[in-house]
Amino acid sequence: MNYLIENIKAIRPRIEEHYNEKFTNRYATARRINQLRSFSYQWQPYAWAAIIGFINDRRRKVEPPTTTFGEFGIIAGGKGSPEVFKSLILLVIANEPNWDNLILNPKDYLKVIDEYANGGFDYLTEVLDEKGEKYFDEFENMVREIQNRN
Repeated sequence: MNYLIENIKAIRPRIEEHYNEKFTNRYATARRINQLRSFSYQWQPYAWAAIIGFINDRRRKVEPPTTTFGEFGIIAGGKGSPEVFKSLILLVIANEPNWDNLILNPKDYLKVIDEYANGGFDYLTEVLDEKGEKYFDEFENMVREIQNRN
């Protein structure tokens, strides 16, 4: 696990640009304009979408145009959460039949997480289409989507 953690730090997760605009930019803290948002860091909506993707078995290849929100901050010092990252690793192991082939190639491992995050963003978009654009403005609704597993 240490090998994977050490070697994945410099790799940047990929998300589709429209999801970056729709979720990461909307729900991550906008420090300059001093608005309260649901997440403090840009990696958190990505991790939330990945968890939603894993829970709902939603996985889709990331299609261009893509973007990144920077380094994989989820495991970075004071701004990250190694526990969340390790949980995502365990979700890959639980869902990917050939996970042991990925363990030595962190880029491929992160690609699996990217694909589940992308599927999670698809799912979350469907929820917004059904329940309204401001549904996730209430943090409790974000939690509810994780609790209400299929």
